[in-house]
Amino acid sequence: MKKILLSNFFLFCIAICVCFGYFIGRDIERDFLNLYVGKMTLLPFRYVFLCLIILISNLIFNLFSNSVIIVRNKTYFNSFMNMIKYEVFYFILIYVLLNIPIFIINSKCFFNNLNSILLIILNSTLISILISSIIKLIDIKFKNRVFSSCLFLITFSIVDLLLDHFNFYIFINNIFDLSYIFVLPILYNNYIIIAILLFLAICMITSLTINFSFKKDYFLRNENK
Repeated sequence: MKKILLSNFFLFCIAICVCFGYFIGRDIERDFLNLYVGKMTLLPFRYVFLCLIILISNLIFNLFSNSVIIVRNKTYFNSFMNMIKYEVFYFILIYVLLNIPIFIINSKCFFNNLNSILLIILNSTLISILISSIIKLIDIKFKNRVFSSCLFLITFSIVDLLLDHFNFYIFINNIFDLSYIFVLPILYNNYIIIAILLFLAICMITSLTINFSFKKDYFLRNENK
């Protein structure tokens, strides 16, 4: 864990989080929660953090795949569970770091909306783990982590563009689009159902990934590269 925490890349991630936190926290005191949510749905925030999620996930994956040879199904399971634990820790950390400048600038409003912010952090962490899990599953097929990450990012961008286009030109009332993925608890009163569905999706994708990994010697293939 220290190897990642002290890496130049993670220090770069911290700097980005602090800068974005300062940007989000500026001039939002008059309508704190609405402006907070509004800035988090902006395209630069969405794609910068999407790239950070992918890069952190790949960094953790490389740390595991280069340090051990996996030869038993139980070990596959343990390795993937350990990766997810690392991911949860680092994803929560970057979202907490994002909110530190917001807290410093708007401490009173921050405390008044603390429950909503904690839900946003929870949702963002679940979304991040889901994205990482999807990339792992894609990588089972293509056997190239960089290509799999790029494929996911391109697909996400196309879907994002299409949904945004449909919302603007076709539908009278704005339906869901991917700009809202980090702020779902604020948009939906029944977020608990969404959180459960996200958790189940993560479990299902992880289960498929572990099963396919064992069959295709996933870590052995990466170890031998």
